[in-house]
Amino acid sequence: VEANVIAGQKLISLLNSQDVHEKITAIEIIGKLRIKNYYSPIIEFFEHPNLELTKKAIEAAGKIRNSRFIPYLINFLDHGFLQSKAISALNAKLRS
Repeated sequence: VEANVIAGQKLISLLNSQDVHEKITAIEIIGKLRIKNYYSPIIEFFEHPNLELTKKAIEAAGKIRNSRFIPYLINFLDHGFLQSKAISALNAKLRS
């Protein structure tokens, strides 16, 4: 249990970092582990000015498959650069 607490604290530290690469690392971890409780930071990164960070958030949403992401992903269908990522994430949710 203590290891989980430490890992969670480190993940939060990465999410709150000023370094975009650390934020991306945190998002990738959340996505790979499919941590459904961390949907709020993913949603926050949907609005981030760094498009790479937003793209990674969309990819993580597809892996996590939380229905809370659906309205946000639908909004990305109008964004050329992010549209294919949003479609993939929505397809993943539909297959779950």
